[in-house]
Amino acid sequence: MAGGKPKTDDRKPEIGIKDLWPMLLYSLRYVLGRQGAAPSWWRDTFLRYARFLTQDQMIQILEEIRVERAKETKTPGHLGGVQALGVWKELETWLEVRLKLAQEPKGTPNRWGNR
Repeated sequence: MAGGKPKTDDRKPEIGIKDLWPMLLYSLRYVLGRQGAAPSWWRDTFLRYARFLTQDQMIQILEEIRVERAKETKTPGHLGGVQALGVWKELETWLEVRLKLAQEPKGTPNRWGNR
């Protein structure tokens, strides 16, 4: 801290872990169906904080996205524009892979034989 003013790197987030979950969940519900930068912003924020979420919380987010994507097939445009739909598809895939990896027992060899 030079000059008595904190550097950006010295600051701690002012959000607690317990506050993180409802903020992500409710902002997701708001952002679903929006156009513009909101879906990308939410995805980036989610990916930044995903490591703090439980497996059940990630499953709920995946289910929220799946429900809205199912509505998109019946009502095109429901999830916003093409760009927003791509964000939700990408995030759905990321969550599926992450949750599948979490199910694998520790020490399971990967395709290269590493444990």
